[in-house]
Amino acid sequence: MADQAPAVTAILLSCNCAGVISAALQSVLGQQGPPLEVLVSDDASTDDTFAVLERELAGYSGPHHVLLRRRAQNSGSKSAHLNEVFPLSRGRYLVSFDGDDVSEPQRVQRLLAAFAADPRARAVYSDYSIMDPAGRAGARRRVRHPPAGTDPRPWFARIDAFASGTTLAVRREVVEVFGPLDPQVHEDVALPFRAALLGTVHHVDEPLVRVRRRGDSLTA
Repeated sequence: MADQAPAVTAILLSCNCAGVISAALQSVLGQQGPPLEVLVSDDASTDDTFAVLERELAGYSGPHHVLLRRRAQNSGSKSAHLNEVFPLSRGRYLVSFDGDDVSEPQRVQRLLAAFAADPRARAVYSDYSIMDPAGRAGARRRVRHPPAGTDPRPWFARIDAFASGTTLAVRREVVEVFGPLDPQVHEDVALPFRAALLGTVHHVDEPLVRVRRRGDSLTA
């Protein structure tokens, strides 16, 4: 049915990344698994990012339902940007994608498998790799996570605890129960803690995203 809620909403955020946004978008559209609801939101880029997105999506006829939007003014933070995008999503699972990173084709499938393995899971995140100049996966970066058997609530309450935002997925209850994010607090700090209060948080021991390291990158 056309109005049936999708299992997954992929949220792709962009800002001034015209040279790399095409690769990020194609990595979303190339995800294996079920059709996605894809929300592409540009944060008032001052370069050609939005024009590239329009060109890439013109005439798109693939399996995913895609919504492209553009803010008139920059939000000031990723959390503030997400506060506008989250209410537009319909998926049971919300998966974050950054406009200057590239996700591996199996990423959504791996995340969904982790959610399915534990009905109490409210957030799942993974390791990532540093992208080399040719776009290939380079050095792996292992993201810290609660040790097996550890209560995730006090672990994610620590000031130095986070789940890498470019790898993060949450069940939609995590954004519905607690309300908007504080624009001054990074989403990869707030969301896993909120998820831990509602259930469990899982780490996938696999680099599922290739990250570009630039001084102004979304991940940085």
